[in-house]
Amino acid sequence: MLGESFEALVEVGDPRTAIVDFVERHNIAMVFMGSRGLSGLTGFFIGSASQYALHNCPCPVTIVK
Repeated sequence: MLGESFEALVEVGDPRTAIVDFVERHNIAMVFMGSRGLSGLTGFFIGSASQYALHNCPCPVTIVK
């Protein structure tokens, strides 16, 4: 997909699993994501899509703050 462009896509469901499923379906080579900076108990109970992707995507994931 290098060189191809394609910006608005809509996925339905839990953002954490939707991101990983999308990456797997489209054979994405690398993911760049932002972080909202949830930490402590809030981050623990709510969870983080960035952290989930980091641990579950089959490709490298870069989290930018």
